[in-house]
Amino acid sequence: MFVLCVFNSFNTVFKNSIDWEWFGFAHEIIKTETSIDTLNNIKIITYLLSSENNMNKLNRNKEYLLQELKYCEENSIDKYHAFISLGQTYRELGNSEKSIEYYNKSLTIKDNYSAYIHIGNQIIDETEKIKHLFAAYQMDKNNASPLYYLGKYYSKKHKYNLAEIFLEKAMTIKYYPSFYVTAGLDYLIKIELSVVYFYLNKKEKSKQLMLEIKEQKNVPTHIQDLNHKNLTYF
Repeated sequence: MFVLCVFNSFNTVFKNSIDWEWFGFAHEIIKTETSIDTLNNIKIITYLLSSENNMNKLNRNKEYLLQELKYCEENSIDKYHAFISLGQTYRELGNSEKSIEYYNKSLTIKDNYSAYIHIGNQIIDETEKIKHLFAAYQMDKNNASPLYYLGKYYSKKHKYNLAEIFLEKAMTIKYYPSFYVTAGLDYLIKIELSVVYFYLNKKEKSKQLMLEIKEQKNVPTHIQDLNHKNLTYF
């Protein structure tokens, strides 16, 4: 049996047989000492809350978490988790400045992957972006996300040679779900890299990746539509 836990806009699935408990003033963290195996062969049908309801939920969570900070001991694990959750909440609310502020506060207590990758994604300064995304990669070299985000950033800057380096490296890594049941990043990496190859005049490599995406199952419709449009250039 599995339990669906929802915080902010994320759906998270846990095995009910695992010894776990809610943690934090707003029940924002799952705590367990048990090793969690990857959950395979689970089909999750998710739905999006209406924009109004979701914004209300995020603002409610924000107030709970700000209230929690008043009761947390300085540099405690409770305060650490509250800072991370506030960073996440403000990020979903579209307030990057406050999100970065609270993720940075979490780093004053403990190094953590979430802070590094989300600061790296949101911060504008290129030096700081690279520094934080590299820090995330150093913390978890089995996770392709930081390399994918670096590749995507350089692609948007039209620095395709750099984008190619990071995206090709990302392709060699198997993105694993850990606590969460998530879609892999492979099709996102492929479509970004296919565009990079195209602009580097590596047309055969570009087309090959697009054809792989076309045949791949469980690729979202909007990604397939974009890929189909890209294929018309050949």
